[in-house]
Amino acid sequence: MLHGQMTLTPEDVLRIFCAEVAEGDAVWTAWRGQSIALFSSADGEQVVPFWSTEERCANFIASRTDLQSCSPVQIPWQLFRQVWVASTIPAGAHLGINWVGSEQDCLATREEVVAGVESAT
Repeated sequence: MLHGQMTLTPEDVLRIFCAEVAEGDAVWTAWRGQSIALFSSADGEQVVPFWSTEERCANFIASRTDLQSCSPVQIPWQLFRQVWVASTIPAGAHLGINWVGSEQDCLATREEVVAGVESAT
């Protein structure tokens, strides 16, 4: 049996993310000083990156020399859902789902993430 590189679609990435968040009851992001790290998508849109596990978040931070001052921060799911979705994430920003910083990254809306995690529980 041949094993080629498996490419995940954005829908697959979102589904996996939501299942892992539901299981761990938290999301992770990169914290820089007094705020979260923000990025731009290939299209120039503002992106707030989130990861479903501490390991994914830490690996991303470790892979980027410009993020060495960042640290992974855990956000309990209910706090994320009730506070971050409503007021902490900048208006108009997309959520970078298990963000890796490439053109193939999955971008989602707040509503897609909440619905996905709620349906995975």
